This record gives sequence, C-alpha cells and structure tokens, in this order.
Amino acid sequence: MVFCLADSHSEDVRNVQRRRARVMRRLEEVLAANPAEPLYMAELCAQVGVSYWTLRDCCLEYLGMSPKRYLWLRRMRLARRALKNADAERTTVTEIASDYGFCEFGRFSVAYRSLFGESPSTALRRPGAA
Repeated sequence: MVFCLADSHSEDVRNVQRRRARVMRRLEEVLAANPAEPLYMAELCAQVGVSYWTLRDCCLEYLGMSPKRYLWLRRMRLARRALKNADAERTTVTEIASDYGFCEFGRFSVAYRSLFGESPSTALRRPGAA
C-alpha cells in the first residue's frame, strides 16, 4: 500500500515539474521574442499564459528569484546596454532610464551603481564601450 501511495505522489510531482518546465520554456520564448523591450508583469503573464502565482513559483524554483526581480534585473541590463551604446551628445541618462520603465531616477542611479559598480552617467560617457 505504501508503494502505491508513493507512486501516485511521485507521478504528481513529475507532472508539476513538467508543467513548470513548460512555463519556464514559454517564459524564455517570450523574452527571446522581445529582446530589447521592457516587459511588465501583467503582459508577461498574459503572453506566457499563466497566473502571476504560477509564474512566481516557477521562477523561484528555476531562477531562485521572483519574476518581478528577474524582470527588474533584465530591464537594468537593457538600460546598461543602451547607455553603453548611446551617443552621450544626443542622449541623457534620464531618457534611457525612462525608456526602460524607470521613473525614479535617483533610485535608478543608486541601484545601477550598486549593480554595475559605476554610475549610469559614467557608462553613458565612456567612449566605444559596447
């Protein structure tokens, strides 16, 4: 009897793991289809086809962080790339931060420095850094 119960439980666990793996594959497909665009939670959940809580459970298991944190880090990385590739004569840090969904520019600057070890304005002014 114990083996029957254990078998059923193990099949349930495998089904959950397969479903979560499919969700994560779909998440990566959505992110790959929008490589330079900031995505927000509501639209991401809709495109992946799951609720926030399902996406959260999957991200915690596979990425070790919430989907909100993952998207924030992704937007920071996109902003960093934009700063490094921008022409400092024609673009400002504020414009780039806004383009990637950051509206509190002081917080953006502090978080950017903490994450990348330099200020956003330094990254913008650095010639030829790509």
